[in-house]
Parts: sequence; C-alpha cells; structure tokens
Amino acid sequence: MRPIIVLVLAALSIIFSSCKKDPGTTSGGNQLKLGATTVDSVSYRYARITSAVLNTGGNTCSRHGHCWSADPKPDLADAYSDLGPLNGALPLTSSLAGLVPGTKYYLRAYFQVAQEIVYFDAGTLTTLALKKPSVNSLDVVNVTTSGAECRAEVVDDGGDPVTMRGFCWSTDTLQGLSLRHFSDTTCNGPGLGLFTGFLTSLAENKGYFVRAYAVNSVDTAYGKIRYFTTTAVSLPTVLTVQHSNIT
Repeated sequence: MRPIIVLVLAALSIIFSSCKKDPGTTSGGNQLKLGATTVDSVSYRYARITSAVLNTGGNTCSRHGHCWSADPKPDLADAYSDLGPLNGALPLTSSLAGLVPGTKYYLRAYFQVAQEIVYFDAGTLTTLALKKPSVNSLDVVNVTTSGAECRAEVVDDGGDPVTMRGFCWSTDTLQGLSLRHFSDTTCNGPGLGLFTGFLTSLAENKGYFVRAYAVNSVDTAYGKIRYFTTTAVSLPTVLTVQHSNIT
C-alpha cells in the first residue's frame, strides 16, 4: 500500500509543477518580459519612473502602466497609472502624484491581457522628507540715519508652503538666536522668491546686524548675517565772516 501512496504523491507533484507559470506568463503560455525600472525624478509629493519592456511575447495588451503603494505588492486597487494599449516593446513611463513626503513606495508594472492582469515587481522609491526652507540674505541698500532696505530670496520651501518671511535685526549679534527673541522684525508675506523689507526707527550712526528668515510647518530658517551702519546726522556748517570798516 505504501508504494501506491508514494506514486500518487509523485504524480500530483508533477502535475502541480507543470501548472506553475513563470512570472509574466499569461494563461495562454506567452511570456511578457520586463527589464529594469529607473526612477527618473523624485520630490516631496511627485515622482516619475520608467520601465523597459523587453518582450511582449506576442500578447495583445489592452492596457498597461504602473501601480504603487506604501504596502508591498500593490495592485489596481491601489494608486495606478493607465497608459492604454501596449504597442510593441516600448518603455513605459508613469508620473506618480499625490505621494506622501518621506515615504517608501513599492512599485509594480502591470499588463492586461484579455481579462487577465499580469504584474511585475518594479522596485521601490522613497519621496523626499519635508525640511525647513532655504533663504538667502542678499544685501542691505539705501541706508539712512534711521532706516535701511533689505533684500533676500526664499529659494526652497522644503516641500511645505512658506507661511511667513521677513527680516530680524539687532545691535547685538544674531548668531544662535531664534525669531522669538526679537521684537524688531518685518513680515513680508508668504511664498518663494525675492522679497524686500524696510527697517525703520533705527538710531543714527549705529551698527546693526540683520538677517532674513522664512517659516514653514517644519521650522524657521535663517539667511546669513549682514552688518551695516546707519549714517550720521549731518549738522549744518556755520561760517563766521569777519567784517572790517563797519560804520
């Protein structure tokens, strides 16, 4: 009896092995082949990826694209791109939007052949984590006895909107001090790009330290410290003229 059981198990093993498909093989037996996937670009909430299709295996694909998720093995129940029918062994490029900053995503390419969906693992990517902004203090111009004009630029919002930007100043060094330490500040609105602030009520002929700042939800960033001196008040010149022969 035991030899018969062994023979039955061996036969079942052969049947199951013959029914197991290679990755990318459709139920019709034609095999799709996918090459490497590259991450063309990645930012805080967006990415662009390209996968190489090496061989369609003679399959007619009614649609294809990528799917992605923060969980392994994403499918069409998750976020996906629809690149339409596949016309030959061409690269497939997808733009991924609405991503979460600082998150690892699993990628898969998919192909629909008749009613069947064939998936290929396409690696992973990680979006950039949010950070504080980047701001450059540019210059101080139009200095008078009681004021000055400052210019700066927010060059990167760190992936999160800049809600406030401006300048802070003091007669003491600003190094190591945070924005809350200063009563003398300007607020020059939100956003990226160049901006100008006007420092007022300064003392004449006095030295000041100034630097730009920018705020987002992560932290406050500061530009380099600039130093300037207000001009002195110019007193009028009085000329004494001596006269002779006054009668």
